[in-house]
Amino acid sequence: MPRVSALLLLLVATVAAQYTEPKEEGQQCLAPTTENPAWFCKVLNNCPAALTLVKQRKTPPVHRRCGFKGSAPVVCCPPYEIADWNSVTPLNAQATSTRRPAVTPVPTVGEYSTAVAKCEEYKKLIWKEDSIITLQSGPSATANKTKHCDNVEQLITGGSDASPREFPHMALIGFGSPPKYQCGGSLISDRFVLSAAHCERHPRFGGIQSILLGELDFSTESDDATPQTYGVSRVIVHPQYRSESTYNDIMLVELDRKVEFSLYIRPLCLQTKKTIPGTKGIASGWGRLEAGIFLVESVGPSSPMLQKIQLPFVSHKKCNDSFKGNAGTAQLMNGIDDRIQLCAGAEKGKDSCQGDSGGPLQISLGDCMYSQVGIVSFGRICGTAGSPGVYTRVSAYIPWIEKIVWQS
Repeated sequence: MPRVSALLLLLVATVAAQYTEPKEEGQQCLAPTTENPAWFCKVLNNCPAALTLVKQRKTPPVHRRCGFKGSAPVVCCPPYEIADWNSVTPLNAQATSTRRPAVTPVPTVGEYSTAVAKCEEYKKLIWKEDSIITLQSGPSATANKTKHCDNVEQLITGGSDASPREFPHMALIGFGSPPKYQCGGSLISDRFVLSAAHCERHPRFGGIQSILLGELDFSTESDDATPQTYGVSRVIVHPQYRSESTYNDIMLVELDRKVEFSLYIRPLCLQTKKTIPGTKGIASGWGRLEAGIFLVESVGPSSPMLQKIQLPFVSHKKCNDSFKGNAGTAQLMNGIDDRIQLCAGAEKGKDSCQGDSGGPLQISLGDCMYSQVGIVSFGRICGTAGSPGVYTRVSAYIPWIEKIVWQS
């Protein structure tokens, strides 16, 4: 029997004897640190670092094993060769520490990720191919592509009403029955809406019951919109989100049926790289129009009309300094973490607010397309100078999103 095959059998036997907490292939098994990225469960043959150990007649430490896929061992795999696997604390041990790591950065997203490919696919939805009849002899029809959407108009810096079909990816999250729309979200595929984890449940109205797409002004039926209500199949909160904290504030909502795309309902793209082009983002939502405490539970009038506002990105240092009084608390144990959070706003009267929670912070890609860079997460006083809003950084969670939305 070849040496490696014999060692594989030894590894299978060792794992079977010692393993107690199974994890699925693709599940995170080691939380990231400042020095190291996250580790994920992989079949042994797909983990070069583990195979190197096997060839050295060694087996991964017991806390580095995930379980089995059929008869194949699944190991907790680092994204690079590592000299001492025992030198890194396992995920379970980290979770019980007093100062739990707040971040969940993920491996760098490649240029050809699923999210990038889907973005190119969604861009094609704005074009319609029309046949034009000609008077020439021979085949009389020729194809002509026309843009099937409205261009974004120049934003008013203080905020303004959105135009029909300007943000076809916008979603309203309904709690209770009849639905009370208290959070926003964004359509990212034909079955999934992206939002903030703190929107999983409303303190007064309970859990998520429905999703409204294609709306513009919910106070009238005479606006240029085609609202469609969807039920909810499941709500998937990021596994490292904790309600007492502001980190990993991201969730996915699966709809009860496939969405038919139209001029009024269409997904947006997702930002896959940390570096964001430009100096400003665009927030959109139906939240409150006046200053107040930024909470999930709204206490003042919200806008029935979809609003948009252009917000400057705020540097990590400036944002972190503005929240330094909260650092070390349960909400912000490690302050603002630039790897999984970003900040925007901090100008008087220009901000996202209650009811905008879970909605997108986006940049324009031109030709009626947007890329979502952030998710409205939290802040202090809406529209207060020097107090930026904090957003979940979408690029940090692309592999998690991809696995659920497109690779399940």
